[in-house]
Amino acid sequence: MSMIIVCPSCRIQLMIANEHLGQNIHCPQCKTLINVPVSSTFPNLGAPPYTSPAASQSWRVYSTAPSKVKAIGAMLIGGGAWAILYSWVIIVFSALWCCLSPGIYLAIVWGILAIIKGVHLLGDRWYEHNPRILVILQIVLVINLDIVNLVMGVVGIIFLSDPEIRHAFADSRENFQRS
Repeated sequence: MSMIIVCPSCRIQLMIANEHLGQNIHCPQCKTLINVPVSSTFPNLGAPPYTSPAASQSWRVYSTAPSKVKAIGAMLIGGGAWAILYSWVIIVFSALWCCLSPGIYLAIVWGILAIIKGVHLLGDRWYEHNPRILVILQIVLVINLDIVNLVMGVVGIIFLSDPEIRHAFADSRENFQRS
């Protein structure tokens, strides 16, 4: 059984495996030396924080989204705003003939959904919102000659292919479903 402690310096929650009880560890975020008690004297802090199975140490956890998840969230927000703006510019300058193209409607709807998903990825419950489908659709926006979203979509797919990020969404989803 493991226990959760809080770093006194940066306040990150750390899940400590039994083999580290009674030892000194360094906080993975701020590098502060923490003396881990032998037994748990701390109350349960609710749902367990995200623990990364790809991490090299068994006590490494994230209390917030990994930086690549935050980057994907920011790219979705920026790409969503760009897609909506780009669509309206195309509509205005094409004398409305482009309204016959389903790509324009895709870009507007995708832009709204991407902004919503991006905000969720930057929030506390980021692990509930896997953005894979929206990132794939971001690449599909190339049908409107939207190169900006094509590039951000490719970068997003590369980030989502990272084993740590794949495990972050899979493990966090399992922890969320158990609680």
